[in-house]
Amino acid sequence: MIVLPLNMLWAKNLMGYRYLIPIYLTFSLFTVTILFSDFVHQKLKYTLSILWLLCLVGGNFIVYPDKIAKGWDSTLAHLPYYELRHQAIEYLDQEHIDYKQVQSFFPNLARIDRIDLNGDGRSFQYYDGQRKYIFYSNVFNVADQEYDEIHNPANYKCIKHFESQQVFIDIFKNQTVVTRLFL
Repeated sequence: MIVLPLNMLWAKNLMGYRYLIPIYLTFSLFTVTILFSDFVHQKLKYTLSILWLLCLVGGNFIVYPDKIAKGWDSTLAHLPYYELRHQAIEYLDQEHIDYKQVQSFFPNLARIDRIDLNGDGRSFQYYDGQRKYIFYSNVFNVADQEYDEIHNPANYKCIKHFESQQVFIDIFKNQTVVTRLFL
């Protein structure tokens, strides 16, 4: 618990929630040890246990505002994403949209087979603003500048929206690429 935070001072990109898991786990074990020791009253044990359980479960359903990075992959809130992803991929296939013209963000950049284990070798392109379509979901943590570009109606228009619970996927069409094609 002492060494890990010190390492975060000099190392880059270690501020993510996943790097704090050892501290969370140690704190949780410490809490359990105190909570279930003999010197704590039974009523207090039950009250604190219920509060602790509500916090643990409730944390899975917190959705932060769009421009605040979230650790979706460490909560149960991201589970609807996978079915929505299948629906969005099916939509792209039905519309005969070439995947080389579709940009996306991590973790949606790997070959489709790496996620779905279906032998599909296609993959989306990394976002650079130069392709015709964008596959965007609120489970992606994108930079503020990219978010602003994508959600600017002068740049992109949402052509399809998929939503389940707190998770959504939007397929955007690049308005500036279309304009350049006709000039």
